Amino acid sequence: MKRKREFQNVAIVVLGLAIIIMSIGYAAYSTPMSITGNTTIQRASWDVKFNNPTTITTATSVSNTLVTGPTITNATALTFGVTLKVGETYDFTVDVVNAGTFNAKLDTYSLTGTKKKGSTTTSLTSSDGQTYSNDYLEYSVQWSDDSPLKGTADTNADTINAGDTKQLKVHVGFIEPSDASVLPSDNEDYTFTLNMSFIQNS
Repeated sequence: MKRKREFQNVAIVVLGLAIIIMSIGYAAYSTPMSITGNTTIQRASWDVKFNNPTTITTATSVSNTLVTGPTITNATALTFGVTLKVGETYDFTVDVVNAGTFNAKLDTYSLTGTKKKGSTTTSLTSSDGQTYSNDYLEYSVQWSDDSPLKGTADTNADTINAGDTKQLKVHVGFIEPSDASVLPSDNEDYTFTLNMSFIQNS
């Protein structure tokens, strides 16, 4: 009987110790842990625009008095006017600035125009989207290194990385044809519009 009681006492002590050990183990496994830190998300923006139109003077340049200089009407629109005689030209450059935080890629571009002679208005077409010419008028838009515009439909589309600038060169000329009979007998007014669409270069 005594031995049985001693066995029970030992069993109780062992069970008590086991419960204490399990409680300590559970507490260790349930100890909460936390990691703290700070993250700053910088401002992001999309901002591709025209800037700094500058007239180029050449040997055939029209008189400044006959030019309404390039004017940026909003971020991506520019207007100018010029009155030309045979043999005269007008040239200027304008920067395409990527002032945003995303790299940009030229997606599409098109050069469209109209000719007004008296009360008649005629639409003009540009086969390559960046140059136009007839028997006596030539008009072009290209990069300042004389390379053509290339959008996503072309191989290796033109890109402008965030913070970078590329320069466009615009040329218009009243060229002297080999056959003078094709020259207009009345004044003609031409209006051209260059549309350039940029997308994110990912």
